[in-house]
Amino acid sequence: MELIPTSHTKESIILDVKNFAQNVLGKGVIVVNDVPGFVANRVGTQTMNDIMYRAEQHKISIVDVDALTGQAIGRPKTGTYALSDLVGLDIAVSVIKGMQQVPEETPYFHDVKIVNTLFDNGALGRKTKQGFYKKDKETKARLVYDVEKQDYVPVSQPQLPILNEFNKDLVHNLDTIFMRKTKRDYFYGRHYVIISITLLSMYLKLPMISET
Repeated sequence: MELIPTSHTKESIILDVKNFAQNVLGKGVIVVNDVPGFVANRVGTQTMNDIMYRAEQHKISIVDVDALTGQAIGRPKTGTYALSDLVGLDIAVSVIKGMQQVPEETPYFHDVKIVNTLFDNGALGRKTKQGFYKKDKETKARLVYDVEKQDYVPVSQPQLPILNEFNKDLVHNLDTIFMRKTKRDYFYGRHYVIISITLLSMYLKLPMISET
């Protein structure tokens, strides 16, 4: 949970809210300065944006990306696109556009064609009952947006050999990824290079972002 005090916020108010969040709600709390994106959006939205950007470059399907970027690598089981549907594409677009206005953040936030297409069509995720995924109104079957067909098609099971090599050991899974040499592994590798750079950037900017 992020607390963002202003110059007018009393220290006692911050402490009271922090104690309530920690002791009553059971939340982890960080006090963040009033800067664009705060912490969660600088990391969470940027990570999802980077995955989609690189998937688009490598022409990796939505279903494959969600299989590759879920629990197997220590992230939410939904995977990237389904999580974006849950959060809302309008939220993601708003954050990305906002962060692109910050000069030092511009290199880390990309325009992604499929995101802009769905956003322009009003397909914002679960709140509009369609985004990257949707359910067929008649059959209730789960459908996924196909970029090439520009339409929704039935969701198929990912047929990725690397998925058979994953287990519940995160370290094993990450080792498996970086020992392979397929286009999906280059997608992984480039993504993690960018994430490493982002985390280093976050570390250097900590005094600006948060004092805790």
